[in-house]
Amino acid sequence: MARKNRGSDPVSIKLIYDPGSQTSSEVIPYIEAAIGQWESAILKDRLQQANMDPEIVDVFATEEVPLKDKDNAVASFMLAILIPILIPIAIANGAYPSATELFAGEKEKKTMEALLITPVKPIKILLAKWAAISLIGIFTGLLCIAVLIIEINFTTNLKAGFEAVGDPIQFIAMSTGLIIMFSIMISALLMILSMLANSVKEAGYYMGPVMGSLSIPVIVIFLISESLNTWLYLIPVLNLFLFVRDTFSGQLTSLAFVIAMLSYVLVIIILFPIAKRMFENHRLMLGNS
Repeated sequence: MARKNRGSDPVSIKLIYDPGSQTSSEVIPYIEAAIGQWESAILKDRLQQANMDPEIVDVFATEEVPLKDKDNAVASFMLAILIPILIPIAIANGAYPSATELFAGEKEKKTMEALLITPVKPIKILLAKWAAISLIGIFTGLLCIAVLIIEINFTTNLKAGFEAVGDPIQFIAMSTGLIIMFSIMISALLMILSMLANSVKEAGYYMGPVMGSLSIPVIVIFLISESLNTWLYLIPVLNLFLFVRDTFSGQLTSLAFVIAMLSYVLVIIILFPIAKRMFENHRLMLGNS
């Protein structure tokens, strides 16, 4: 082969691989790149032998120019993943105890019957309980944001990574809006599950899968395109991850944010009539009493 390389005839190289093997298929591009470098070296050698400048074959001179510092990019990536994981879980964990206690807990303690016979409309009692659960969730979410901001300001790497956010004030304002809507939605869902249970322990069985499912979008986010997809903001919880990711990548739009807010409004409109109907069902609300 070495002798034939000195001539003008091309050398035939067969790359034999197994298309059914992922490892075998992944190696092909590396082999082709190595052959390409070898071919370039041989071509330059031939030009030198012909007393020609070998640089004439270099059409492009490429240079890698990163958009941001590597360490800052890693910090931004970590924040884009951690923020949407921590906040929804913190909100759900904050709302969980009150949601179980205000419905399943009262059933278990036999105090629900006394509450239902009071001269107060059931809808008002339900709204008061829902507001209490939601406010605890909102407070937990905002507290989590505050702690993250303090930690970012006192951590050099995280502070550098947070610089990827173009407008921090707008980001915090939008985050607050999403936290409020998510808290109201998750409180309604936990409230419904608590109504189905006859004890706090049973309510925990129902709510456990919901709490665990909040981390599923972190897997989904790696499977979808990094470019902005506005209609994916219709999916609750996932849109929290998309919101943070697109903010850090600088491609978030006002339309995407509005769609995310409307997605929670739509889910709340669906969940509240269900909760109202369940709460007005005395046989369900009295449980085993």
